[in-house]
Amino acid sequence: MIPDPPAPTEIRIHALFPRTLNPDFDINLDASNWHWVHCLTLPTQTFIALPLSQKPYKWIRYVIGAVTGTQGDLSVHPDSFSIVDYNASNADLPAETLDLYYHTTNEEKQRICPLGPQNRRTRITSSVVSPPKVAFRRKVAERDGGICVLSGMDEPVCHAVHLVGYSKGNEYIDMLTRHRSRDAAGGDVVTDIDDVQNGLFLNTLTHTELGLGYCAFLMTPNFAMGTDDLDPAAQPTETRCTAHAFKSGISLEHIYNTSEAIILGAPLQISSINWPPDILFDICYADGVIANFGTSELEQELLQAVWQSIFPPAAQDHRRVGHQDPEDLKHFGRREQTDFLLLPYVLIPPDELQVALKNAEEAAEAAEKEHVQEKVSDWLMQCEGEADVCGDAQFGGGCDPCEEDGLEFEASEEGVEDGLEFEISEEGVEDEEILKK
Repeated sequence: MIPDPPAPTEIRIHALFPRTLNPDFDINLDASNWHWVHCLTLPTQTFIALPLSQKPYKWIRYVIGAVTGTQGDLSVHPDSFSIVDYNASNADLPAETLDLYYHTTNEEKQRICPLGPQNRRTRITSSVVSPPKVAFRRKVAERDGGICVLSGMDEPVCHAVHLVGYSKGNEYIDMLTRHRSRDAAGGDVVTDIDDVQNGLFLNTLTHTELGLGYCAFLMTPNFAMGTDDLDPAAQPTETRCTAHAFKSGISLEHIYNTSEAIILGAPLQISSINWPPDILFDICYADGVIANFGTSELEQELLQAVWQSIFPPAAQDHRRVGHQDPEDLKHFGRREQTDFLLLPYVLIPPDELQVALKNAEEAAEAAEKEHVQEKVSDWLMQCEGEADVCGDAQFGGGCDPCEEDGLEFEASEEGVEDGLEFEISEEGVEDEEILKK
């Protein structure tokens, strides 16, 4: 008889959270005010399938620190401080499920600042046109040389991507970076969601993967890891921003006929000026980790009143994409059908990759236009009998059914920036002056 395969093992990560918290982050440090929360569950197979780090416990230490905004150490005991062997390799991972507890000093407990639950997976922004968005794209593109910082792809297939989503607003990014800042001069505090430091110039498909939490970027060295923990050939203090994927088995196979075309762990091209501060990469990385390995216990913890009183509300009218529900993500994630995980493209000849990207982009645009046409057709049917009124709807008039359904029109980003013929996209014109121009 063939024996049953061994049960998959996992590492469960716990961190201390306060039971009560004042809006000004004045935290009672008494032990009775703190409780352990099971935050992450990491299948040990993850470290074998994905090249996240040569030293898995160092990576775990960084990850839970990024999730909580603190710096501490891992122990196998909740009540005693016995630091794990950070130099252990993937081959040393346990054969049985392991619980790890993240201990921090009282000083670090005062710094705890997890992500608001509304921050997760909301970086796929709409195409609504506004002067700030056009300016943001221009500034990020100029800083990054007009090419994707990951793949080197040219500007026409790139987006200026917010690391902390635009819909979070200025108050959120100010609170998060100010509380997580470790720079006495406040040089890593970002107060404007459209600050160039909150952006990266990325190809459109990597933008989608980032927004869905499939990938993120790891800055090293950090408090837990040296760059040599990712690349043994690198110096520990070498500054590097590395692309990481959190899912395996995604390939270019059905677009570019090779499943071996992707090598994970590529460094980004880092600009010497106005590069995002490390804490924004930490926030983005934590977002992806929570999306893939976060627990319902952590989710429920962050929904407690103690945290809801801290997190600023999402900017509900922020470029008309304030809170995004799953249907929003479903629409903006239509390009997910291409199953791209572009991390990076080093084995694909550049000319063939350009063709693959162009074909994928055209297919995604065609699907999106078809979806828009369906919406517009439904809208027109609702407007029967009010054709005269509806005839002006695209210029901001709109009959009652249209306004109730929120079906307005907008000019596409490409039309405004490049002076090309306007397209009609689903969400509508936010500023009728832009369309008139």
